[in-house]
Amino acid sequence: MPQRRKPSMHHIPAYEDAGLFKNTVSPIDVELVPQMQRNARQDLVVRGFLQDRSIDVVFAGRRAKQVAPLETHLSAMVAHARRWAQGQGLGQSVDVDSLRLPLRIEGAFRPKFSRDVSGWETRAYQIMVSRWTMIDAVGNITVFGTQPVISAAKTLR
Repeated sequence: MPQRRKPSMHHIPAYEDAGLFKNTVSPIDVELVPQMQRNARQDLVVRGFLQDRSIDVVFAGRRAKQVAPLETHLSAMVAHARRWAQGQGLGQSVDVDSLRLPLRIEGAFRPKFSRDVSGWETRAYQIMVSRWTMIDAVGNITVFGTQPVISAAKTLR
């Protein structure tokens, strides 16, 4: 299959955000679980819970470069839980679904289609994140990310 994507060096913020945020960006409260992975575009995909339903939370594009403090915090949560479990004589087994980091994000829902084992396409949703706030150990609130750049043509629709 031919590669039709533009190289990332040719992306301007308006072009990138037009591809990421096709729906309305709104504030969302989500609880992140320390299950993270990077996709082929090096976006960070974190599993989260939205009203007790599992959902993928995606930090994409130029925002993926600002996510290091969040990755560090989620990794530290797992390490701390494993040390605690080992101290209690439980080994290193940790239920990661019980380790949740509440986060206030601004983002947009985006459908993700995949085929199940019988060949039917199923639809699930992802949250594409534009901005997020974290509270550090001292209690300081830090905002990461940027608001999406919306072109004038899109606002006229």
